[in-house]
Amino acid sequence: ISAWTTYTPQWTAAGTNPTTGDASVTARYVAIGATVIGEIRIVGGSSAGGFNRGSGIYSFSLPTDAVAADYQPVGQVVMRNEGPGNQFFGTAIFTGVTGGVSNRIQLFMHSQVSTIDEGVAATESTPFLFDVNDKILVQFIYEADLT
Repeated sequence: ISAWTTYTPQWTAAGTNPTTGDASVTARYVAIGATVIGEIRIVGGSSAGGFNRGSGIYSFSLPTDAVAADYQPVGQVVMRNEGPGNQFFGTAIFTGVTGGVSNRIQLFMHSQVSTIDEGVAATESTPFLFDVNDKILVQFIYEADLT
């Protein structure tokens, strides 16, 4: 058994990539054989501190390539809107799979609202306008591509 290793995930968006500025973006993982278990934690910053939430569907890089299929679930997501204190729950899925391998996930958020029941991709404004002290918390587990 080895200790968890930190890594810096690439946080991208389909339109304009976020600029982290004073936001906190941390991640860590542990590999047990070909099984990778990890987490990503993001706390929003302020525009005065150089933070920009970007625009479009959010994606996050994983620490290693994974054996994957498009839309395969890989973990759980909580997005917390700190202003009113609301939590939104979702599923992290593989996207952009080429040849059965991927190193990126997207977040699909769920709600009791019918348009979100099917899962809507998380963006800078879905399920809420991501801002100062808001949080994105992701837990994932997948099979590493050891080839």
